[in-house]
Order: sequence, then C-alpha cells, then structure tokens
Amino acid sequence: MLSDLQTILDRATGKEAETLEGDLRAAVRALWDRQFIYADDHGGAKPYELARRHRPYLESLFDAMGFNLVIDERERLVGILDQDGAAPRTLKLDETLFLLALRVIHAERIASFDLKERGRCDTSLSEVWTLIEERAQRRRPPLTRCVEIVRRFQRHGLVRALDDNGQDSTLEIRPAICLAMSEASLESLLRYAQSVAEGAGLDAGRPTIPSGLTDAEDDRPDGDDRAPFRHPEP
Repeated sequence: MLSDLQTILDRATGKEAETLEGDLRAAVRALWDRQFIYADDHGGAKPYELARRHRPYLESLFDAMGFNLVIDERERLVGILDQDGAAPRTLKLDETLFLLALRVIHAERIASFDLKERGRCDTSLSEVWTLIEERAQRRRPPLTRCVEIVRRFQRHGLVRALDDNGQDSTLEIRPAICLAMSEASLESLLRYAQSVAEGAGLDAGRPTIPSGLTDAEDDRPDGDDRAPFRHPEP
C-alpha cells in the first residue's frame, strides 16, 4: 500500500507534486471524520476530486480498515460504509428513528417526483417527528435534543438545516441517506417501528430495543459522537 502511494506521488508533476501527499491525507481524515462529503459543499471539491482520480488507492486503503469507498458522480458525493453492514450499533433509539424517518420521507418524495436537484428534498423538523410519533408511538424529545440530532447527522452529510425556526425548521434530506440506510436496515427498522406501534415487544411500558441499540434515555459518555455505521477510530 505504501508502494502504491509512492507510485502516485512519483507520477505527480508541478504544483500537485508539492501538495498531493498532504491533500490525500487530509481527504482520508475528512472521510473518516465526516463519512459523506459533497463536491458542492464548502471544502468538499478537493476530497471529491481526489477520490475520483485516485479511486483504486483509496479503495484499497479503506478496504484494509474494513470500509467500502463509495462515489456517486451523479450526486457528486464520496463516502465510506462499514463492510460489516449498516446496523446502527452506535446510535441511540431516537437517533435511529430520526434516520429511519428521513429515509422514509426521502423515499416518499422520490415516489411523488418531488426531489430537488442532485437527489435532495425538503422536509421540516416537525414533519420528521410527527412521522415518528405516528408510526413508532414515540414522543418527540425536547427541542434542544432535536437540534442536537440534526447537528450530528448534518456533520455526516445526511441532512442539513436550512433555517432555524424551532419545530418548523426546514431540513434538506441529502442523497447519502440512501447509502447510509440500506434496504436491509430499512426493512429491519420498519418492522421494529411497526411492532412498537402495534404494542408488541413491550415490557412495563418500554419497547424491547433491538440488539445493539441504546435507548434515548440511557447515558452515553460526553463527546461520544461516532459516525453512524462505523467503528470507533482505532
């Protein structure tokens, strides 16, 4: 792998030769930290173009760490996905349901031909939590927690807040939601949400949480903001 990197660096010419190694390192760090990067976002063009130009090397690098590199040229995004699958092992229940609701709303927008350019669509914070309340019978958390969840997944390229109007805030669901929430995980979470809505799996008024999930009321150490569907950094 080091020899592959050296070959790439040896082939670089001009100004690129002076910065390529540092640029590649920065792109890898950005993908590891943010998971999905869009070329149209601030600072996203260089990591995206580097991933396109040096795809074989980056695929090999992330494969060695247990991840798949994904590039969507139509939506102009690059990202990484855990090869172990998309089971949301590091998410709290309210975060999992939030992602599920985003995926459902995005699918509904596709079916109604209501997408914006590059596979994006708009919703509102209220619409997301109303969907969760109706289908999963879970009360929405306080507004501060709702905003915290949006900020977490905005960092990872799954959603973006377009304004700040409390529960009426407009959100843009981004196309990486389809990659992060695979069909297998979507079907599993839909079955779980349906079982809660029908009153199944209840114990003393609390739903039985699928293995690996942490309930929203449970504590998680401060600063534990691991990306969805990835292992903690070694």
